[in-house]
Amino acid sequence: MQTLDKVIRRVAGAPAFERFIFAVIVANGLLLGLETYPYVVDQLGVWIEIGHWSALAIFIVEFFVKILALRPRPVRYFRDPWNIIDFCVIVIALIPLVGNIALLGRLVRLFRMLRLVTTSARLRVIVGTLIRAVPSVFFIVVLLSIIGYMYAVAGYHFFHAHDPFHWGSLAKSALTLFRVITFEGWTTIMDTAMEHSPFAWVYFVSFIVISGFVAVNLFVAAIINEWDEAERIRARELEAELPYDAVIAEMRATQEALRRLEQKLEGEVERRREG
Repeated sequence: MQTLDKVIRRVAGAPAFERFIFAVIVANGLLLGLETYPYVVDQLGVWIEIGHWSALAIFIVEFFVKILALRPRPVRYFRDPWNIIDFCVIVIALIPLVGNIALLGRLVRLFRMLRLVTTSARLRVIVGTLIRAVPSVFFIVVLLSIIGYMYAVAGYHFFHAHDPFHWGSLAKSALTLFRVITFEGWTTIMDTAMEHSPFAWVYFVSFIVISGFVAVNLFVAAIINEWDEAERIRARELEAELPYDAVIAEMRATQEALRRLEQKLEGEVERRREG
C-alpha cells in the first residue's frame, strides 16, 4: 500500500503528468472549435463526441489521482481555490442535459477551457494579478468617470448649439467622448466643432491626453505593481516548498534516529535489570 501511495504521489506531482493534462485540455478546446463547422460535425460528429467523453474521463481520473495523493487527508485538495474550480468543471460536465437544453450542455463544455488557467502556474499568477488589481482599477475608473463627466458637461455648453447631434445632451456628450477616447471617428467630430471654434482642438487633445494616455499608464502601473507582488508571493511559496523526495528522506532519517534511540533505551533498561 505504501508503494502504491508513493507511486500515486509521484504521478500527481510529475511535470509530465501536468503537461499531459494540459495537452488534453488544448485538444478538448480544439474539438469545441471543430463543432462550429457543420460539415466537420456531419463527418466526424461521433468521434468528436468520443473525444469529449474521453477528455472528461481523463479529468475524472486526474481528480482521483490528486485526491489519493493527499491521503490520509484528501480534504486538503479543496483548500486550493483552483482545485475547487477543477472540481466544479467536472461536476457541471456530469450533469445530464437532454432535449431542448442539450445546447446548454455543449456550452457548459466551454468551461473546461478554464482548466488551461488552473493547470498553468504562469496563467494562475496572471489571473491572480488581475483579480488583486481590481480595487486599484476601480478607483482609476472612478477618476476617469469624474474627468469624463466634467468634459461631457463642458462639451455640452461649448458645442450643443452648433452640433446638437453629438452634444445635444449630457448623455450624447458622454457617448461622443466615448467615441473620442476609442478614436472612433474623433477627427470628424473635432473638425465639426472647429468650424464653430478654432480652439476646439484644445478640448479634444486635452481630453485624449488626460483620459487616454494617462489612464493607460495608470492601468499598466496598477497591473505591474500587483504582478510584482504576485511574483514575490510565488517566490516565497516555492522557497517554503520541499521536494517530495526530500520530505521522505527527512522522515526516514527521523524514523532511523528514533529506532536507534529506542534500541539504546531498551539496552539501558536491560542493563539495569541485570545489575
